[in-house]
Amino acid sequence: MLSHSMPAPHAASTPRPPVPVGPPAALPVQEPDNWLHAKGMRMRLDRDDVLFSEGDDAHCWYKVVSGAIRIVKILADGRRYVVDFFLPGDFIGFDAATSYEFTAEAIVESELVSYPRLRVDVALEENPQAGHRLLELALRRLAAAQNQMLLLGRMSAMERIATFLLTLQRRLGDRTPGAATISLAMTRLDIADHLGLTLETVSRMLNQLKRQGVIDLPHPQRICIVKPERLRALAVGANA
Repeated sequence: MLSHSMPAPHAASTPRPPVPVGPPAALPVQEPDNWLHAKGMRMRLDRDDVLFSEGDDAHCWYKVVSGAIRIVKILADGRRYVVDFFLPGDFIGFDAATSYEFTAEAIVESELVSYPRLRVDVALEENPQAGHRLLELALRRLAAAQNQMLLLGRMSAMERIATFLLTLQRRLGDRTPGAATISLAMTRLDIADHLGLTLETVSRMLNQLKRQGVIDLPHPQRICIVKPERLRALAVGANA
């Protein structure tokens, strides 16, 4: 289930003013988003700063350079749902229509590039092939949304945790011989509100995986996947 109480109000809610990015030549030639680079402005957010709020006019896209962003929805009864997490390299807001449907917050100190929509429209006119990149991003977001619906609607608590860890491993895990170490920017409460579980259930499932030797928890913000084959089996419904 989702979180039953709202997080404490944020002390800071306004991002710092953006500063210009470097020239396009500063990026590698193979960088797929070079066509956008000259259109952007760098900006930094402190932990819990609000990037944009639900209902704000969608004037910009954003790309995460470092740190992590969560997008959240506050339900009518006051519960919080964490819709998704955006990590370095991810784009935010390109799928919004005229206004943002969610609120975006910095989980930790983060750096982003802001792309005004008017400048992006000009870039698309100048580089029609960039539209293929935009379609690719849209299809990825659609696939992620479909996977999240399956996760919340059909999976057990253990299947949700296992799937979440494997997804993070694929996105940001540093591989070592026989194991993968994941550095978590998000809190256990963020994970619970993303997976539709309680904080207690998330902690219990992680501790169970640790007791079984599937993962190790050397630090509250680090998870080492010791037995990835077993974790993949649990993600598809094998007995815990």
